[in-house]
Amino acid sequence: MTVFKRGRIYWYKFLFRGTAVCESTKQSNASVAREIEAAHRSNLSRGMVGIREKKAVPSFEEFCITTIEPYTKLRGKWTWYRSGIRALLKYDALAAMPLDEIRSEHAIDFATWRLTTPKHSQKRSRKHAPKYVVPAQSIHRCAY
Repeated sequence: MTVFKRGRIYWYKFLFRGTAVCESTKQSNASVAREIEAAHRSNLSRGMVGIREKKAVPSFEEFCITTIEPYTKLRGKWTWYRSGIRALLKYDALAAMPLDEIRSEHAIDFATWRLTTPKHSQKRSRKHAPKYVVPAQSIHRCAY
């Protein structure tokens, strides 16, 4: 029986037939949380309640389309996030992967793929070209 606190809410965690059960009690009172945990444990042992199934985890692409895009569009920041999200979604291995399976190795694979993939155009338009380039020699010379 392990009851612990996350923020102001108590959670419980225990093993039942080799399966970890970890859930929120939605209570801020420790004694009530212990009672809820004991009730859930006894209901599991009696067979009244089965192990609760987890919700299906969306793929990275579904998450970006259903969650990130609407959130950023509401706040007027979509144009800032758009290029990064589109680049991530072009990498098919990452886009199709469920969110709970994405690890740091996948981020490294994406970075490697991104560096080895040729860009669409290497030319900069005159609109975005710098107006004046400071010579490197003049940066280090100071008359102070």
